[in-house]
Amino acid sequence: MGSTSFGPNLLKVTISAFVVCVYVFDEEDRYQYLSHLQLFIVPNGVLRAVLDYKDIFQAGKDGRNGHRYRIRLPELAQHESWRWRGIRYKPHGFDVTR
Repeated sequence: MGSTSFGPNLLKVTISAFVVCVYVFDEEDRYQYLSHLQLFIVPNGVLRAVLDYKDIFQAGKDGRNGHRYRIRLPELAQHESWRWRGIRYKPHGFDVTR
């Protein structure tokens, strides 16, 4: 099979989604249980040109001239609250905590 071509001059929409998994370790059973997830969606370059998201990014390990960035989650949620969600597992389902 060949590669898929979207054609010239077409906008290819991408998103950056991150999931943080939090586990609880049960020493008696010697097992890690998934406690909750945090899901967040970071604005891509197209949206950054339309809205000012400068306050959510900070330089990562390699400094301002590098390619690594850290995301300030509280600032991200202040722009659009739907961009950050917590999902906590319960015995009979789950709760969305944010």
